[in-house]
This record gives sequence, structure tokens and C-alpha cells, in this order.
Amino acid sequence: MLETTSALKEQNTCKRNSENIWNLANILTLFRVVLIPAFIIAYKNEKYIIALAVFLVASLTDWLDGQIARKRNTITKFGIIMDPLADKLLCVTVLVCLASSGQANWIPVSFVIAKEALMLIGSALLIRKGMVVPSQTIGKIAQWLMIIAISLSFFHDFFANWIVPLDTILLWIAVVVTSSALIFYAGNIVKTKKDIASHV
Repeated sequence: MLETTSALKEQNTCKRNSENIWNLANILTLFRVVLIPAFIIAYKNEKYIIALAVFLVASLTDWLDGQIARKRNTITKFGIIMDPLADKLLCVTVLVCLASSGQANWIPVSFVIAKEALMLIGSALLIRKGMVVPSQTIGKIAQWLMIIAISLSFFHDFFANWIVPLDTILLWIAVVVTSSALIFYAGNIVKTKKDIASHV
């Protein structure tokens, strides 16, 4: 119930700030999207350290834009939609690059791609119905676990001689937590719809 109330509050905040999407938080979100092709160029040219640095900078903007939006009360519908979309595009792009070069296992990567595709389809359907469900704590935990797992995957060769490489272990843990986040997300949608209906 608390999460549902929080969702309604954020939606109300969005309405108040919907006219101004060009705030610092949203600019950081868009900057994260711009960094995706920069990562691809660096990775394809085997500039792996630069690619990792680009990925970490992009991931840092994910934390910063949320902090800034809440602190300055500039949460917008645009930001709520674009922030997780930018995260998904970034993580899927990096994971595909890593898997394609043998730095990550395709099996957990495929799970992540499937989950993100479901989330995008679900979000698109909700947006068409005028509903926006903010990200949850478990989703953010899953995101940061994924960031750590992806970062370690850049050093896959170092862990290759382990019985089970550390980067692979963390990637599977991130997949499990991410899958749990999807379940919580679906549950929160149901609660939000019921709460909105009760206030109509």
C-alpha cells in the first residue's frame, strides 16, 4: 500500500512538472543514451578500458539523475519513462557486446534481454493507458548488481581459471534478482490500478 501511495504521489508530481522536461535530471538521462554509441565505438575498436569507463560514467548518471530529480522536485513523466529505458538500452547493449566477444555467457544474457523486452512491452501498454509505474527498490538493487557483474565481465579472462568465474556468478545472481523485480513490478501494477480505481 505504501508503494502504491508513493506511485500516486510521483504521478501527481509529474503532472505539476510536466511542462519542464529540460531539467538537469532529464539531461543526464539523455546523456546516458548518448553514451551508448560511444561505448559501442570504443568496444568494437577493442578499447576495453575506455569502454568500461564510458559504461561506469553512464551508470553513475543513473544514480545522479534520480538524486537530483528528488532533491529538486523535478520528477517528470518523461524522466520516469526515459530513466529505466536508458538503463535497459545501456545494459542490453553492453551485455550483447560482452557476450559476442566471449566475455559473458549468452545464457544469462539471453534471460536479461527477454526480461527487458517484457518490461518494455508492459511499460508501453501501461503508457497507452495513461499509467506510469515508478521503479521500485528491488529494481534498483538488481540494476546495481547488474552493473557490478558487467564491470567484472570486462576482466573475464582473469576469472576464467576459477571453477565458476566470479563475474558469471554475479551475473546469474543479478538475473535472479532482476526476475524477482519483474514479479514485484507486475504486483505493483495490479495494486496501482486498484488504488487508482478506488480514487476515481
